[in-house]
Formats: sequence, structure tokens, C-alpha cells
Amino acid sequence: MTARDPADVTALTFMIATARGLQLGPAEATARFDRVVALHPYHQYAHEQRLQGLCAKWSGDDERMLSFARKTVAGAPDGGLSR
Repeated sequence: MTARDPADVTALTFMIATARGLQLGPAEATARFDRVVALHPYHQYAHEQRLQGLCAKWSGDDERMLSFARKTVAGAPDGGLSR
């Protein structure tokens, strides 16, 4: 689907989850997340999926996970879902 419509943030967001499920590694997960936020900087579901991928269960760690969450909240616009 993303080949047909590279700006489809919904499809791109689900690719973040599939990168985790297929164990494609942190570089691919980051690249997929970066594609979404380039189009929609505070896409809530994309941020949720990225946060999940940074958990220890998925080879992340608490510090990276919390750093990502803090950075997201600090930069999110007032009234946004990421706040």
C-alpha cells in the first residue's frame, strides 16, 4: 500500500508495528517512524508504536523509552494528543 501512496500515514504507521513484529531491527523501525513523522509530526499511534518498540521487551531499554517519551511530550503542541 505504501508503494502506491507513499503519503498514507495510516499504512506507514502500521509498518512501524510490523517492523517490530518481524524483528527487522532498530534501524528499520526508526526509519519507518521517521517516514511517518516527516508527514505528521505528532501522529499519536505512530508515537505509541515507536514507544512500544523502545521497551525492553523489544530489545530497547527504559532510558531510551523514557527519553523518547519525554522528548515527544516536550515538543508536542498544546492541546495535542501527545501531551
